[in-house]
Amino acid sequence: MTNEHTTNHTPKTWYVATGTNHIYIRASNERYVARLNDDGQAIADAAFIVQACNSHDGLLAALKDLLGSFDLVPDAQETCECLHCGRKYPIEDEKIKDYCPSDDCPGFKARAAIESATKEG
Repeated sequence: MTNEHTTNHTPKTWYVATGTNHIYIRASNERYVARLNDDGQAIADAAFIVQACNSHDGLLAALKDLLGSFDLVPDAQETCECLHCGRKYPIEDEKIKDYCPSDDCPGFKARAAIESATKEG
């Protein structure tokens, strides 16, 4: 699996390591990724960061696979129906192409999450 970002990050798998006054996030190549001051919350924060980073690529790929390449399928009544929310739209509506435009549709939300997860910055 490849990372879609153009900037390379430290290879995963990452893990949490403890020190005397600090909590560390380290990579499998032993590189230090981050150091947090041990304030009582740092272990939980580091564990959350590690879990999110180690899971990122797999979750993103699974979400893309679940979405497929389109949301809308034509039916017999000259409308198309969203596979995710069930809304129907007129086939001739120029604003409607392959994706449901409703911002509360699970497909719309999933595409927005993918965009957020893969953008630079």
